[in-house]
Amino acid sequence: MTNPFHTDWLRRFREDLRVGDMDSLTQNVELAGLDVLLDPEFLALACQEDARSVVVLIATLGDANSEQPEPYRRWLAGYQYLQQQLGLDEAAQLCAASGSSEAGYYAAVLDAARNRSPLTNLGSAPVHVTDLQFGLELLVNTGNSAAIPPLLKAWQGVDHSDMPWLRACRAAAARSGKVHARNEAAELAKTIQWLLTKAPSAQAAVAQEMRVQCAELALKSRQGQLACQAAQDAFAHDTHVERRFTLAKAFVLAGDLPKAISHLHELLMHTLSDAFTPEGPVNSETGSPFDVLAAEDTLVAVNRLLRAKGLQPFLMSGTLLGYARHGGLLPHDKDVDLGLIGWEHQFTVAEALLEAGHFRLDLAQLSGQNRFLMSVNDLRNGMAVDFFLFHDQGDHFLHGIDFDMGFTQNFRFSKFALQETEFLGERFYVPADIDRNLSENYGDWRTPASSYVVTVESPALCDTPESRTFLVYLEVLKTITKRMKPQRMVRILDHLDASHSDVLSHDVRQRLRAWCQQHIAKPALAVEVPA
Repeated sequence: MTNPFHTDWLRRFREDLRVGDMDSLTQNVELAGLDVLLDPEFLALACQEDARSVVVLIATLGDANSEQPEPYRRWLAGYQYLQQQLGLDEAAQLCAASGSSEAGYYAAVLDAARNRSPLTNLGSAPVHVTDLQFGLELLVNTGNSAAIPPLLKAWQGVDHSDMPWLRACRAAAARSGKVHARNEAAELAKTIQWLLTKAPSAQAAVAQEMRVQCAELALKSRQGQLACQAAQDAFAHDTHVERRFTLAKAFVLAGDLPKAISHLHELLMHTLSDAFTPEGPVNSETGSPFDVLAAEDTLVAVNRLLRAKGLQPFLMSGTLLGYARHGGLLPHDKDVDLGLIGWEHQFTVAEALLEAGHFRLDLAQLSGQNRFLMSVNDLRNGMAVDFFLFHDQGDHFLHGIDFDMGFTQNFRFSKFALQETEFLGERFYVPADIDRNLSENYGDWRTPASSYVVTVESPALCDTPESRTFLVYLEVLKTITKRMKPQRMVRILDHLDASHSDVLSHDVRQRLRAWCQQHIAKPALAVEVPA
């Protein structure tokens, strides 16, 4: 049972360290005394609650005052490393300096961390829980999560409670938010799957969190079958709408659009059910108002950067529409749109923008000839820029929208040459036949169209029946869950009717029409589904 005095002292120390009140901290240390601070039970409590700053304090005092300072030095070295106060080599020297009994263990763990190699030999000497926890977090923080199983088994041999498993889950979850490389995401997902096979029955809530984490990592790693397995496992234990949407994304990644559509249909029916009460007003716009001046600044900067690299970026989509129809950027737009002929230019774009130093670019987008769209952000003003990469298909150009679930929607355009024009006081490239390009993209582009949905309405779309159905379901759900204008839904349904499309059944369309009538002047449903 936890000592209430220990809990109170822990709370005081954490608060002093959080606000940086060294005078109060000094007083509390003197009042508590070394008998409390160096009590193994108090140290265990601080570690259990992951009070790292308190552990560093205890370890520092123990190193200076204990008759057996070696364990405290190991704690101090480990936590200083985890707080990035020491380099890996220096931490290794401090950890190994406690004596020969732990040297073999630290040599094995540090070798595995440095070289991302298997952890095959933990040493024959008994290992303290301190050393095991440091080793666990060291392996996860350096990206070698695959080496966790043998270490966790050793830890569970010393501590038979749920704590080793909980620590491993916490370390894996903390790492998952920092993972960008696909191979590391896949490795961590597999490690979490292994952890789930060892889940204590009393930790059902934590296990479900790890199932969700595993599914998200599998999606990030772009491994369809792994994502489906993990998402189905998470959905079997929790049928919340977010779990269903994750499962739909996993099926898309695995190339099984019919199953993805089935889950989106169930999600739509659930969203439209009577179980939800309207809450809050319909948003006339999503996100912040479009800052035309900021967009112009970003457009000019990007144009200069890419032209300096010998590229020919050209105005397209909404940016070209604004230039042709209004002589300026559209005041209701949401980003800057530029095109480039040739998928191979993605690497030069990345080089130019990273050299500029004020653009955020996810390098995972650099996927060679599979890439049709690159999205970046100007860190100076938050403006988003979309680069559409036109692939030369011989008799036509193909560009597309790459969705984050491994699905690409393609658009077909007639081939065109580029010509220069004056815009915003600069020289820009535009398609030589602007009218044909915009007509293929928008149809009647000269007449302003409120709530135009390019992924559903564009004449340039070259979807399969399944991909078209999938996109319509996505846009319908987006309209509801993002609480967009009901007129957007009306436009989607009117387009489907006019094109004699059978994408949505008569019953679904009727229910969506009823939703539109209900929300034209009333609140929207407050249901959140991840984008």
